[in-house]
Amino acid sequence: MNADSVILKISGEALSSGGSAYSASGLEFLKTELEDILKMGIRPALILGGGNIYRGRKGVFTRVNGDRMGMLATVMNSIAVSDFLNSHSIRSKPFSSIEIGRFVDLYRTENVLAAMEEGIVPVFGGGTANPYFSTDSLAALRAVELEIPLILKGSTVDGIYDKDPNKFKDALLQKEIIIRDGGDLDVGVIFDPTAFYLAQTGKTKLVVYNFFEKGNTKKAYNNQIGTFVKWED
Repeated sequence: MNADSVILKISGEALSSGGSAYSASGLEFLKTELEDILKMGIRPALILGGGNIYRGRKGVFTRVNGDRMGMLATVMNSIAVSDFLNSHSIRSKPFSSIEIGRFVDLYRTENVLAAMEEGIVPVFGGGTANPYFSTDSLAALRAVELEIPLILKGSTVDGIYDKDPNKFKDALLQKEIIIRDGGDLDVGVIFDPTAFYLAQTGKTKLVVYNFFEKGNTKKAYNNQIGTFVKWED
């Protein structure tokens, strides 16, 4: 992949509304944000969490099986989003880290690259196919595998602050963070440690931004909003 590609990682809750796992408004909003990126000539790949269906770490099941259920939830989301995009004139295809026979194609780097070259938007489900790994880890892993230089991490916050804005009224949004071998930075505010290590390996840049405002994904890609995280040269 070249520089004109990006991984868009958002929470599954972006698809839900009013207690329903999926909503037309949530799917339509995602499509609109994606269209903004496509009109710029950027080739996106999507990763969605499964929190609109099940969150593995908050259930009553064992951690391993809870995580497995969460990974299956992300496969469902990949099918749902791809179906919606295809029905609205955006070519898309789900890929799963887990073998599910006739339901979804198994992820292979070569097949995904070929699809993206054809203008198809891949949607990744199934996590890493292993428990104890988050969708942040999946985003960083796919970025390294596919040589995609940037991850847009859409969330409910405007970016990364110098301290908890819920506790401190004087918390300041950081426009840019340059990481020098980790330093004293609390990496948990950006990624989980595994994802952080993978991003560091690939020197993958990251923008943390508020996904839930119209037009923000394009602005985040252009480094106009959010927090831009990069590695020291």
